[in-house]
Amino acid sequence: MKTTPANLLNTGGWDSTFRMLQLLLIEKRPVQPIYILDPERWSLPQELQAMAKIKKETLARFPEAGQYLLPTVMYDRTDIKPDPELARHAEELVKKIHFGGQYEWLARATKQFGIENAEICIENDFGQPVGCYATVHTLLEEGEDGVRRVAQREGHEHEFAVFGMFSFPIITLTKVEMREIARQHDFLDILEMSWFCHRPNFLGEACGTCNPCRIAMSHGMAHRVPPLGRFCYRVATALDVRPYVRKWPALFNLMKRIKGSLTS
Repeated sequence: MKTTPANLLNTGGWDSTFRMLQLLLIEKRPVQPIYILDPERWSLPQELQAMAKIKKETLARFPEAGQYLLPTVMYDRTDIKPDPELARHAEELVKKIHFGGQYEWLARATKQFGIENAEICIENDFGQPVGCYATVHTLLEEGEDGVRRVAQREGHEHEFAVFGMFSFPIITLTKVEMREIARQHDFLDILEMSWFCHRPNFLGEACGTCNPCRIAMSHGMAHRVPPLGRFCYRVATALDVRPYVRKWPALFNLMKRIKGSLTS
């Protein structure tokens, strides 16, 4: 049994919440939750509220977990310093494949704040040709310590530079499989308290149109999106051109930059 705390990058979302509960309730291993607060993130209030509810309910239902759960360490995203070299690797990498921009600043954060073996919770995404899963899953190797990390291979220097400081503990699991494991170990109701939507609507509910909502709708988790969000999802899906544009990562990222400049 491992006794060193797992440095878990936690967002209050399904994947990181599952990993936290897996560590606490199944593996009986100390967990150091780490949350990087982004003042500009629309879902910031919902994420903080979800993490507080999950912690309260977990300790109420499973008091023994208190000996393994360390106080959450919070960092402010605005404190993360630029890293030109890391930015260069990320820019080169997105020319080949699209993935979320958060991974570049998360890499900077782990490097700057000295977070060793930071656990980042990426699910098994069925080999989709975009995203973090598609970027790293063929490059992962399991070390003697049982931890999956991106291997340093020739021709994949950019992947290693951006993702090499992370470990990927649940990348072999889908959301549906996590739900079944949670049901078997009696913490599914706590897992359902997690938050996932990036852009809550005017009701404070999941919007149905952001990437996490789309993933929930298409990966057997539609019950987590309220009726209005499901309606918006269907409309947005019918009008969405991104699946076609994503075949050309450079064009897709150019369009994202243009959109960002227009909304900033």
